[in-house]
Amino acid sequence: MKQIDVQEDFKDLPKVRVFKTDFVRALSNLIHNAIKYSETRSINNDNEIPKILIKYLVENKYMVIKIENWGIGISSHELEKGLIFHFGSRGEYSQKDSKTGTGIGLTDAMEVARNHWGTIEIESHDVTKTSEKHITKAERLHHTIVKFIFKDVN
Repeated sequence: MKQIDVQEDFKDLPKVRVFKTDFVRALSNLIHNAIKYSETRSINNDNEIPKILIKYLVENKYMVIKIENWGIGISSHELEKGLIFHFGSRGEYSQKDSKTGTGIGLTDAMEVARNHWGTIEIESHDVTKTSEKHITKAERLHHTIVKFIFKDVN
């Protein structure tokens, strides 16, 4: 069993109306991905537990749920082209890391966000220390931020 440190900040969370089943499915998938792809890859700190941060904020009448993790990440090519949202598409790094999946979750989550007049934005930045140059591109440590952006269905 994988041990993960999940930290959330939902103080004073405003009430919003959503299509509950769809919303829960999409959010669960995004959190599941963060857990699945979180890794401790620091050569200097093998005992560190992978960490996920979940926060919310309100921006211009949109609710934004941010899910951050540190792990295998998503290539800049796939982010720029939007390939990770294509039905059945799986990230190249996830395939090299032997992670199982269908490639449907992000497609579905994006559809749910759009049904709530929103979107999903993803950033993934290589944060591997420069002293760890011998690590391959797919093994490098990435800080990934997924923003699930939506409006109240009211």
